[in-house]
Amino acid sequence: GDDGTKLDINIQPIVQEFMDVFPEEIEELPPRRIVEHTIDLIPGVEPVSKSPYRQLIPELAEI
Repeated sequence: GDDGTKLDINIQPIVQEFMDVFPEEIEELPPRRIVEHTIDLIPGVEPVSKSPYRQLIPELAEI
């Protein structure tokens, strides 16, 4: 749900399958960081979806 207490029915099987990677209890939140990163979103704007540039194998090896 939106409040974080109930899982979406579509992801419940996935969570059950990988239950061993989740801790039994969360002891504490991660420490506060000096820098907080955020991404400001513009309402109504779709994310950019672009195909990657094609490259030759030698160029890929260089990356």
